[in-house]
Amino acid sequence: MKEKEKTKMEKNRSRQILNSYMVDLDGEDEEEEDEVQEVSVKSKGLKKRKSIGASNVRGPIDSIFKTDYEKTKQTTMERNNPIKEKLKMQAWEKFAAWGVAVGLPFNAVRDEGFQAFIDAVGEYGRGMPAPTYHNYRVTLMKKLLEDTNEFVLSFQPHWEEYGCSIMSDFWTDIKGRCLINFLVNCPLGTIFLKTIDASEHIKNANLIVDMINEVIEIVGEANVVQFITDNGSNYKAAGKILEEQHPKLFWTPCAAHCVNLMIQDICDKIPKVKTTLVDARSVVVYIYNHGRILNMMRKLTKGKELHRSCVTRFATQFYTIQTLHENRHHIQVLFVSEEWRKSDFVKKQVGKKVERIVGKSDFWDNILLTCQVLAPLVDVVRLVDTEEKPCMGYIYEAVKRAKEQIKKNVPNDRMATQALSYMQSRWSDQLHHPLHATGYYLNPAILHGVDRKEILKNGEILTGLYVAIDRLVPDEDENDKVRVELNSYIDSVGQFGSPAAIRARTKVAPHIWWRTYGIDTSLLQTFAMTVLSQTCSASPCERNWSAFDNLHSKKRNCLLQQKLNDLVFIQYNTRLKRRFKSLKVNKSLDPILLRDVEENDDWVLPTEEELQEFVDGRGGLLWSVAREAMGGNEEVGPSTRSKRERYRDDDDIVEEENVGEQLDDLVNVDSDEDFTAYP
Repeated sequence: MKEKEKTKMEKNRSRQILNSYMVDLDGEDEEEEDEVQEVSVKSKGLKKRKSIGASNVRGPIDSIFKTDYEKTKQTTMERNNPIKEKLKMQAWEKFAAWGVAVGLPFNAVRDEGFQAFIDAVGEYGRGMPAPTYHNYRVTLMKKLLEDTNEFVLSFQPHWEEYGCSIMSDFWTDIKGRCLINFLVNCPLGTIFLKTIDASEHIKNANLIVDMINEVIEIVGEANVVQFITDNGSNYKAAGKILEEQHPKLFWTPCAAHCVNLMIQDICDKIPKVKTTLVDARSVVVYIYNHGRILNMMRKLTKGKELHRSCVTRFATQFYTIQTLHENRHHIQVLFVSEEWRKSDFVKKQVGKKVERIVGKSDFWDNILLTCQVLAPLVDVVRLVDTEEKPCMGYIYEAVKRAKEQIKKNVPNDRMATQALSYMQSRWSDQLHHPLHATGYYLNPAILHGVDRKEILKNGEILTGLYVAIDRLVPDEDENDKVRVELNSYIDSVGQFGSPAAIRARTKVAPHIWWRTYGIDTSLLQTFAMTVLSQTCSASPCERNWSAFDNLHSKKRNCLLQQKLNDLVFIQYNTRLKRRFKSLKVNKSLDPILLRDVEENDDWVLPTEEELQEFVDGRGGLLWSVAREAMGGNEEVGPSTRSKRERYRDDDDIVEEENVGEQLDDLVNVDSDEDFTAYP
């Protein structure tokens, strides 16, 4: 009797979910019909204009921007010409045959430089000779190196005006070597200097200091404001030694790394969050490893994915559960639909487990709670990871607001109390820094946008400010003058109080505001610009470039190793230049999202135990099996990327084994001509 009642209740619940879903679909259809009608009306208007010949009318602007209409028409005709189409296919086939023969990665054609290369060949015309081995390996590489050196040297005036930050990150390559990347950041952007094999030195703070001092000498000690690393004990010890050796230099922990540790503590140490993430992962892994179910899900969500890879595991977790929350209704409909009920999946133990998770209201309530706790911290990671503008003036306020937002989102839940406790522990022990406090104080949007008395009486902020002044302005007379000039800034005296300066407080970056309106307080202006021009994160060097996997081979002599270093110098800076360019064009680009799903993403790949449970149930082919059958790396089901140990960059388009062969070929043959990278 109880079983019948339970079955009846489940049927009623399924019917209610499906009915509500159909209502939602009807509403969406009505909206789509309205949009179609609106487009139709506009289309009629366009036809009417065409009938009176309005499109042929020329205006004053045409005298400035002249269009060769005959040439445009001719180009269109050529594209539709069957002869041109045949020639194009012949060229494509030749390229494909060559690419397969030499092992060119398929995704190499996505690189933005590929079309430029095709256009250049087309401009030359028929019979263009290919570059020789010597042209490619020596002459052209030398020209590329000269261009890259010129690009790097263009940053020096900005280092001198605003100061700069040296960023460092170490990682282990596929051969087990510990490599350290050194980059330099200023408001203009980030450039790569060098990579060092530190396998024998990484645990020795004194040897790390020696390597860093070489980089400081290249950049110029007077230009370096801070040295940013992660929070490893070896780097902490090296940082203290550096601050003793260089009185005007700060060692600063990477803010992105610290905030990610906060998120890690919350995800791993709060039981409710940990359980929720485990259940959410089970749902996502199950869907993405059964092609039939994945297609059912995509139909319901109209092509929207449930999962997106990010530069860190914890950001990936947040984005995935956020997407689950947004698609709650679709997922519930999936697991009560007729197609699901009639499939073999519903009979399997793992299918029943996932169906049970999706059917629990507590699961969805905890998904929402977890999102509300993690969202403010993910926003902080996004802030410090962005390269659009320096974030030194924002990090202190961002963490402060994140705490307040968590309290507001989850006011009466023990989860919030636990999360705030872990945040405060990391903040006090690692993240709070004199430069962060100084940036907070000198950001006009913050000082003049809140209760100034709160800031002016905050001992933590003032202590950090005075430490920074003493370190960056060691001359006693200048130091005293800077402290006096602070009063003009606080009271908005002179240019600080002009209508333009007041309007600009929230409209321009803080370092630009000081450059424009700090002219009455020259020493304070220089100090403020120096601090506010710095970054808080070492993220640009935490992107694992596959080219480094063949770096520092002990089998190569010094000459060949230098050539390899030069190649990496060219490649890394080319990618940084492209990334900075894309950020300027697309300001909405999320710095913590990756373009595709990573192959080693544990929110897509099942564990060994789960893999044993996943059986092909009449159309439920595993994506992992399909990938293997079709040759590995192409986009079957979820799109994939090369396996990486740590952070990635969107422009990383070359597979590591192909890079290795390319670099080996370029450096392993002696040549009379050499080329050396900056400096």
